[in-house]
Amino acid sequence: MIRCITIVLLLLALAAASRASEPCVDLSNHDMASLLAFEFEANTTLAGTSAGVLAPGREYAIGEVRVVRQPIFDATNPAEDRWLYRAANAAHSDTRERVIRQIILFSEGARAKLSELIESERLLRQKPYFYDARILPRRLCGDRLDVDVVTRDVWSLYPRLDATSAGGDEEYGIGLTDVNLLGTGREVSAGYTSDEDRKGVDVSYYDPNVAGSRVALTAFVADLDDGSQQLLDIRRPFFALGTPFALGGRMDIGDREERLYFRNDEIAEFERDYEQYSISGGRALGRHKGNVRRVLAGYRYERHSFAPVLGSVPPSPLPEDRTFGYPYVGFERIEDEFEVATNVDRIERTEDLYLGLRLWGELGYSHHAFGGDGSERAVLRLGFQDGVRGSARRLYTYGANVRSYWNFDTDEEEELIARAYLAYRRQQSDRFSFAGTLDYVYTSNLFADQQLLLGGDTGLRGYPSRYQVGDRRFLLSLEERYFSDLYVLRLVRVGYAAFFDVGRAWFPSDPDDDDYGMLANVGLGLRLESTRTRRDRIFHIDMGVPLVDGPRVDAVQFSFTVKTQL
Repeated sequence: MIRCITIVLLLLALAAASRASEPCVDLSNHDMASLLAFEFEANTTLAGTSAGVLAPGREYAIGEVRVVRQPIFDATNPAEDRWLYRAANAAHSDTRERVIRQIILFSEGARAKLSELIESERLLRQKPYFYDARILPRRLCGDRLDVDVVTRDVWSLYPRLDATSAGGDEEYGIGLTDVNLLGTGREVSAGYTSDEDRKGVDVSYYDPNVAGSRVALTAFVADLDDGSQQLLDIRRPFFALGTPFALGGRMDIGDREERLYFRNDEIAEFERDYEQYSISGGRALGRHKGNVRRVLAGYRYERHSFAPVLGSVPPSPLPEDRTFGYPYVGFERIEDEFEVATNVDRIERTEDLYLGLRLWGELGYSHHAFGGDGSERAVLRLGFQDGVRGSARRLYTYGANVRSYWNFDTDEEEELIARAYLAYRRQQSDRFSFAGTLDYVYTSNLFADQQLLLGGDTGLRGYPSRYQVGDRRFLLSLEERYFSDLYVLRLVRVGYAAFFDVGRAWFPSDPDDDDYGMLANVGLGLRLESTRTRRDRIFHIDMGVPLVDGPRVDAVQFSFTVKTQL
């Protein structure tokens, strides 16, 4: 026995000595000066290169990790060496190095695989306060790997001068927001907003790493002219694919006046008071053939009560009060498959596209023993999403989900909402791209305070908001996109779109079904994406021309919206 142990130890020592004697390989020739001037647009990502000599399944001992933080503007670039840009750099607090080290999944002295380096690069790009990020393996000596982490900040403090107009509805807001307070990664916001339904003030706070931990805290308070809201969410999420567990709790309470619509006209108004509490947890079961599997469990409590609004027309009948209290169990399966691309749904920006198969589901049981009302209900949530590369220039993403309650007392479903979608992207050249999206929603036995609507605010850009109502809806949107090389003052990238939308919301059982009809529009759009402010904002300016006339439909509908993608 002692002889066997000795032989094993000798073999391990020989293997370690052999690995230690491997020559060092320089994987990158960047020094600090070149990293500070690193051009993200001209360099591929870690996933794109697979880091050359790095083996995907091998663990490496992480050596020195250099963190290089680029400012908003590159003063070494003559095009950006201007007094205004230098002033912006001086006034901005760069993201602190410890914040970056909290995001990445490896540290000096630990061991990590190539997949963790690739995912860390992706996690950095998800942050709204970074323009882009790269992780560059620098030097490999045996199994010791030195790494450079390069990020570029964007301007994070800005006035909330929001103005959105879609389908005839206008919304505006004034205030102040910082998505990276003093470089700490925390987000704070305070302001005043006003739209068609309500106006008031709100304050929010988000800390993704409380006291340097992986615990995230979200707090939100709103004081509106028709009610209020208080939200608090504390959780340790599944922050990466390899996270072993998650745990959290949430409280959301408030009251507000709600409205029902037909052809953008308010037809009823009522007051809704609600309370929502939940605790949840999850455990990872490890990876199997590239798939991450998780089991989930928790408890949710929801109470909704309704009352007429004095001086307004209430719905007939008034929505019934309802209370759900239910434990639930669930599952999640995520395929680890991502692709890095540009000019898909952003303009000249690095995009991390999820092309794997994700499945999820939840099953709960609401009963008065768990805090529910007198009705006994099953609670169901199911869904999937997937992506497929048809070729180097063709991309398909699709999915479906359903949520519903089954009422055992009435022996029927309640609030059944099922959705299926298909998105198609074809990159015709470096500048031209075709995008098509088909979305279908089916509902059954919606609660009386809920509506399925279609109009300018839901994608039919030539029509007023909330123009059609039904228990099912479909929308087909086709766009020809042009990604121009305009880079206005090195601040804003410009794109254009020509679009066609067709859709309908309807009740098949309605004898006046023909009054709803199929709606369609064509139009032109301008897309503006700032490279110096938060990453998740693209400004859409659209002009839609309806092809089917109807009551209260204008000859041209203009809209200005802010979205997270094209």
